[in-house]
Amino acid sequence: MDLILDILLRKEDFKKLNIIELFNEWGGEKIPHEPRKYKFNSKLVFHLNIDINYYSNIIQDDIDVEEFISLSLEGNSLLELEIMVNKGKKHLPESELIIFLNELYNSLEEVCIVKLLNEERIDEKHIINDTKKAIDVFINSLDWKSPKGIVITKRLDKSIDMIEECQF
Repeated sequence: MDLILDILLRKEDFKKLNIIELFNEWGGEKIPHEPRKYKFNSKLVFHLNIDINYYSNIIQDDIDVEEFISLSLEGNSLLELEIMVNKGKKHLPESELIIFLNELYNSLEEVCIVKLLNEERIDEKHIINDTKKAIDVFINSLDWKSPKGIVITKRLDKSIDMIEECQF
């Protein structure tokens, strides 16, 4: 099962997170990666998606995608978490990805987590403002017995949590 994790956040919110841009060095000069790459703590690496309009159909009216940027997770962190979840490991809060999602949710007023299943499938959309509930929904979507592509959006203007079944 192929999983893709994209994070949509406002450009100005980079400063609120522990995300730094990665550079190549050439002759003492720093040169950005193409596409640009960013790192959280020491393990998670993301690349910048420039086609933000791709998310318009997925997210629809949950947020105005034009005001956001998208970061796609690289590497095996999502796969490692998926295996931990399905082997019943108890140390999920120690996962670098869970630490990142907690910081993301606790630091930002508006954010969107998009976990695509088999590269384009979304089964459920959630608007959740509570960090623990959002992390639980994310973890449950990794269960091999019932895997789901999900969108989890945090919006402070929404006062209740909601779920929407999707037919994409």
